[in-house]
Amino acid sequence: MGKLKDLRDELTGEFPEAKEGYDDRDQLVRLGLVLRQARRSLDLTQMQAADRSGIAQADISRLENGEGDRGPTFETLARYARALGLTLGVTLTPNGHRELASTVEF
Repeated sequence: MGKLKDLRDELTGEFPEAKEGYDDRDQLVRLGLVLRQARRSLDLTQMQAADRSGIAQADISRLENGEGDRGPTFETLARYARALGLTLGVTLTPNGHRELASTVEF
């Protein structure tokens, strides 16, 4: 069972709501890591990114750490992406069917 995913699946197997919550949080954390890497690749501090985006530094910190009860708004993600010179893209994929994915860029 050497994989973290296997352990997570074993622990949440009896509780589908817990697994869904974990999966949602995992997506936010992964998004935050991508945004942090993008900011750092521009050699920007969170405060500089806040100035560029008009988003509070504390909110950028929460965004990059995947924190927040409901996650970031779409507007916040779009503003932050633009401030980092990125285009926000959203991919909707039916579970287990990547060939049916639809992607939209904003």
